[in-house]
Amino acid sequence: MPKISVIIPTYNRAEVLVRAVESVLNQTMPDFELIVVDDGSTDGTKKAVGEFIKRDNRVRYLWMKNSGGAAAPKNRGFLESSGKYIAYLDHDDQWLPTKLEKQTELFEKGNKNLGLVSCNVIISKNGKDIGVHKLHKYKEVRDLLLEGGNYAFSNSSIMVPRGVIKKVGERDETLKLFEDLDMIIRIGLAGYGFDFVDEALVRYHIDQDNLSRDFIKASQDYERFIKKNVSILSRYPEILSAYRRHLGTMYMLAGQKEKARENLKQAIKIKPAARNWITYLISLLGEKTYKTILNWKKDRAVIE
Repeated sequence: MPKISVIIPTYNRAEVLVRAVESVLNQTMPDFELIVVDDGSTDGTKKAVGEFIKRDNRVRYLWMKNSGGAAAPKNRGFLESSGKYIAYLDHDDQWLPTKLEKQTELFEKGNKNLGLVSCNVIISKNGKDIGVHKLHKYKEVRDLLLEGGNYAFSNSSIMVPRGVIKKVGERDETLKLFEDLDMIIRIGLAGYGFDFVDEALVRYHIDQDNLSRDFIKASQDYERFIKKNVSILSRYPEILSAYRRHLGTMYMLAGQKEKARENLKQAIKIKPAARNWITYLISLLGEKTYKTILNWKKDRAVIE
């Protein structure tokens, strides 16, 4: 039985998947299995993974009918895995060589209540590193929610014990996006501790594929996420207000101005903070102006 099960969900990205798999096979911690879960790809994914299987018996390939989201392939990989710890890697990201080794060391120090380990993340845009997202020490669920999911920042940065996932439940397959944050919140609410390696051990790639997200579907999914977790979010008005503001921004990017302003008004009603008012007033200037201002702030925000 391997110590770590690495799960890579993928769909029609064979050209970048190779980079991700190579980064796993180059780990200094050799005691792992790598499960690539193909969510119904129609490109050369199966062939690409097959080349790795020929040279390394730790690599496995699973195919499934397309689910339309990342939760189902991640859950399928978990069901097929056997490792003590589970680590996830998005197909367009990569790990630095000591990622698994250093995160495992934190778990092995003896804190039996540790439920998730993450790390800092290098942000790379169009093949060039533009900054590092540094994590902050988690103290309570409020801190996690305040980070808006950025405690882990990326699915590719987290490692979770198998027993923790069994206790809190796998990813919610009704959520096509934000299913990672949903699970992380459940880990925190179950009373588990969080920790992180204060080093950048993941390279998160921003490319045209993840910039061209369908914002209509993303907005709808984020709204489902908020409604599902509204009982915990409502304990912290400033956080629920921020989530509504984020949702308003997403709807604005999707071109749905009325829904955008409806959520921005809700954000103001929950907490009439200056930032909420400013965001709402900018939305009145129109979609083009809103996007121009957002793009001006974007590169700064991603590494804050």
